[in-house]
Amino acid sequence: MPLAERSITELEILHGALNNPEMCAHAYFYLRNPAYIDALPIERQADYREASAEGRRKLADLKTRIRASGFPVREDYRDAKELGELVLADFTTLIDTLFPENDVPDPLAQEAALHDAFAESRSRISVGREKEFARLDTHVACDDPPLTVLGASGLGKSALLASWAVHHRAANPTVHILEHYIGATAASTDWVAMLRRIIAEFSRHLDLAVEIPDGPDALKAAFAGILSQVAEPRIVLVIDALNQLDDSDQAPDLAWLPETLPPRVASNHVDLGRARTGRNRVAALADNDRAAVGSRRTRGADRRLSWPICEISASRARYAHCRCRADRHAALPSGLARGIAGVGRQFHARRANFLLPDCG
Repeated sequence: MPLAERSITELEILHGALNNPEMCAHAYFYLRNPAYIDALPIERQADYREASAEGRRKLADLKTRIRASGFPVREDYRDAKELGELVLADFTTLIDTLFPENDVPDPLAQEAALHDAFAESRSRISVGREKEFARLDTHVACDDPPLTVLGASGLGKSALLASWAVHHRAANPTVHILEHYIGATAASTDWVAMLRRIIAEFSRHLDLAVEIPDGPDALKAAFAGILSQVAEPRIVLVIDALNQLDDSDQAPDLAWLPETLPPRVASNHVDLGRARTGRNRVAALADNDRAAVGSRRTRGADRRLSWPICEISASRARYAHCRCRADRHAALPSGLARGIAGVGRQFHARRANFLLPDCG
């Protein structure tokens, strides 16, 4: 059947589930009992029935394919309360599987996950920049002083470094790249917390038993010390938005950075105007690249539809909540809302331990 003849609902089901076998463990289908419609007020029944014979045929065909897909299907729920109970049970099991209570990442891994999520969100919208990529590749292959990437706000410096890290990692799998995005987490703007994280990450990667001191001077010495122990072909340290470091202990002036770096350590910085480094200035994107960035930013954005869509959001709220948005304002039945809210509370509680990146 041509795509133009399929409903938006069917296209979303195909793209999000049926054509993506990897989603089999994460997608659930709930098919209500046909008698549910008969129990509704007469004036509301038309909203739940296909008006045309062709529409009913397509809906029946879609349900047949869903049942044969191998995805979990819950049949014949009687009302919103029963649907909410099914959703709560299924997603409680899924949350327990994905985020086991007895397998919580340590604080270092939690912090790394947030930086990785920040980098992914920036690299996803990056386009072009082949010239800058080549300049960064050249820099990390030599023993020059740290390189600073300069440019006006909004030119895409963070996206450049994040996407370059993806590119360089793929081309040089033996090179270890550690990325620190200042502003990605609450602790990321504090130079002490930043050095403690870098030392801990390098210690873990190099399998070193390094005690991380508390005092500022001792911390600087420990940072220089662990850099001197690099014995791999190359380690790259990427620090984004250095100008956003908290202005204490001369941190924005790089008082914490050793005067010289070991020959196997390369460093790329962004947004630094007051230090002893090489510089690479980022120019504005060309018109076609700006258009491509705009397209990537809006890809997957919300669309207005002529019927309600319910979604679970677990990103910025105190607990995951359900929203309905539609051309006509519709409220979730209380039973379903309670079930989804229960999933949200469990997900938020478990997420607090795993510190998952925002998904909103």
